[in-house]
Amino acid sequence: MCREQLIRLIAATLEIMGYSQSSIQLQNESGVLLMDPQSQALSSAVHAGQWDHVVELIRRLSHGVDETTRKVSVTKDFAKCLEDNS
Repeated sequence: MCREQLIRLIAATLEIMGYSQSSIQLQNESGVLLMDPQSQALSSAVHAGQWDHVVELIRRLSHGVDETTRKVSVTKDFAKCLEDNS
C-alpha cells in the first residue's frame, strides 16, 4: 500500500468515525485529498438534490474511474461495515 492510499484509508476511517476535523487536518498536512475535485462536486450535487447535474457528473466520472478510486470506495465501504458491526 502506498503512502497516498494509506492516508486516504485513514482519512476515510476518521470521517466514518465522526472525526471530520481530524480527517481534514490530515488531508491538509499531507496534501492528499480523500476525494478528487470531481468526486467532491458529485457529493455536493447529491446533497443539494441537483439530480440532472448528478447524472452528468456520473457520466463524466465513469469514463475516468481508475483502480485507486475503486480501492478507496471499497475501503470506505469496509470501514463502514466495521463501524456498523462494532
